[in-house]
Amino acid sequence: MAFLFSTPKAPDPAATAAAQAQLNKEAVYDSARVNQVNQIDPYGSQQWTGDIGSPNRTVTTTLSPAEQAKYDLGNKVAMGLGAHVDNRLAQVTDDPFDINKNAPTRQFGGAVTSYDTSTPIRTSIDSAGPISGQIANAGSVLREFGAAGPIQSTVGLGDVNQSLKAASDAIYNQATSRLDPQWQQSQTALETQLANRGITATSNPAAYQEAMDNFTRQKNDAYTSAQNAATSQGIGLQNQLFGQNVTQGTFANTAQQQGYDQNFGRAAFSNQGQEQQFGQNAAQTQMDMAAQAQQFGQNAQQAEFGNNAAAQADARAASLAQFGNSALMQNQNSTNAARDAGINENILNRNQPINEVNALISGNQVTTPQFGAPAQYNVNAADITTPTMQNYQAKVASQNAKIGALGSIAGAAGGAYIMKG
Repeated sequence: MAFLFSTPKAPDPAATAAAQAQLNKEAVYDSARVNQVNQIDPYGSQQWTGDIGSPNRTVTTTLSPAEQAKYDLGNKVAMGLGAHVDNRLAQVTDDPFDINKNAPTRQFGGAVTSYDTSTPIRTSIDSAGPISGQIANAGSVLREFGAAGPIQSTVGLGDVNQSLKAASDAIYNQATSRLDPQWQQSQTALETQLANRGITATSNPAAYQEAMDNFTRQKNDAYTSAQNAATSQGIGLQNQLFGQNVTQGTFANTAQQQGYDQNFGRAAFSNQGQEQQFGQNAAQTQMDMAAQAQQFGQNAQQAEFGNNAAAQADARAASLAQFGNSALMQNQNSTNAARDAGINENILNRNQPINEVNALISGNQVTTPQFGAPAQYNVNAADITTPTMQNYQAKVASQNAKIGALGSIAGAAGGAYIMKG
């Protein structure tokens, strides 16, 4: 028996590579299509045109109308300022800076530091005689005077309170003498009125009692008002009586005060005479001291006059020295100010062309669109090489297994097998 086996054909590497390359190309194109998106912001836009992978594939950034106008204006200004920049650059020098060019030499020193102080100064004053240290005695001073009798400090209230009760009782009794018959008549009239309406203590006790209670409250209010009025009028009479008692006490205290004032006046007159004598003694002493002070003042004035003359001479010498120093300082300040002005002019001449160049070349830049990076997507190509090789390797393994099995059978039976490639 003969068995025929065909060896699996190996995959074509070129075809497999070509197929894989085509898949890779398609994956790249798919990635570009999802990643290359058009964008727009307030400053402009970014647009993709042309076929992906072709030479005409282009991304174009376009400014907004406002930014394009600014861009065109900036170019126009820059072109116009170019000539001015060249002119200012020609004025910039690289010569070493000389701070002393056209600047006077700075001056200092030479001031006067001393002057003549040879005039002597007096340091003492001549004495003007002794100073009086006491005043002659003018007699004793009265320190007390006779009493003027007791002072009344209370007002009797016994009679006042008794009068209040008597007056209140009299006024209340007078009011009740009128109220009693009135309210008796009113009660009789009310009972008659209730009876005419059929209301009695036995027929309608509730209505009868309510009417009598209202009558009783009105009657009590009337008597209470009379009692309050009587009390108020009694208090008025009490106050009047109390005021009379106070007036009597005040009159007695006024008489006592008058006697006290007279005693005080006599003592004050005596002390005033003593004070007058003491004042005369003090005036005499003060005059003596004033004369001594006047003499001392004259002595001091003479010493001060001499010292003022010496000070005036020193001040004159100091003024002359100060005048000389002021003139010297003024001259030096004038020269130094001229030097500072010259140095500032040198700095200005050197820096002005540089500052103008910087001013001409500086300016605001056009705001270009700032696009955010879109999300990046990567489309992977399908792997065709691996499954192709795996399929080939599986067929070879299957073929090898069949050949192995056939070899075992042939060895046992002594047969042979034929392979056809």
